[in-house]
Amino acid sequence: MIKYLASVSIVFLLFCCVAGDGLIASNSRAVERTDSDSDTKLLELRAEIDTINRDILELLNKRAEVVLKIGELKKENSMPVYDAQREKQIEDTLVKLNTGPMPNKSVIKIFREIISACRALQ
Repeated sequence: MIKYLASVSIVFLLFCCVAGDGLIASNSRAVERTDSDSDTKLLELRAEIDTINRDILELLNKRAEVVLKIGELKKENSMPVYDAQREKQIEDTLVKLNTGPMPNKSVIKIFREIISACRALQ
């Protein structure tokens, strides 16, 4: 009996998830979302942001490691750290690759900060 009730409960929960907005009312209208539904969704979205932030941080540090290697090569070959042409090339490429929703202007600002921080490592 307990196994049966557990199975019914799981099926019921799955039904609620598939229904989208919670339980379906007898007149076929979805019951309005409650505050707890919104809170749950907000927590889920924030957890997704936290994961993305970790990924971005990992990639920034990988980028910094490569920049350090570039810095060593530049130093060995008496090359300047700052390369305006290369930075312009990076910006142009980013604008071409950007599909939004973040505007190009914001993408450029973010990457200028990243490039500046990495240049300081060299």
